[in-house]
Amino acid sequence: MRILVEDKEIEYCQIGGQPLDEDGMYNLVTIDFLLDGGDRFNIGSDALSIERTGIVMRDAAVAYLQELSDSGVVLENRTDGRVIIED
Repeated sequence: MRILVEDKEIEYCQIGGQPLDEDGMYNLVTIDFLLDGGDRFNIGSDALSIERTGIVMRDAAVAYLQELSDSGVVLENRTDGRVIIED
């Protein structure tokens, strides 16, 4: 997903390199906090279906990072341009 926000307005949003289809259906992976209305997002309120995996994000992240470390991958901290906010 790529999104450009200017002056607090979404200028464009792309998913998989294509413009957002406002009538389309998309799969979304998120954390319980946002799904259940945390930060007033209410992401789950319009969902056609919800599958709770029981996976704890911290545990998944630690396992993934351990796997990368074990295989010798060195992580670099850099942005990838998916979110652009201009004042």
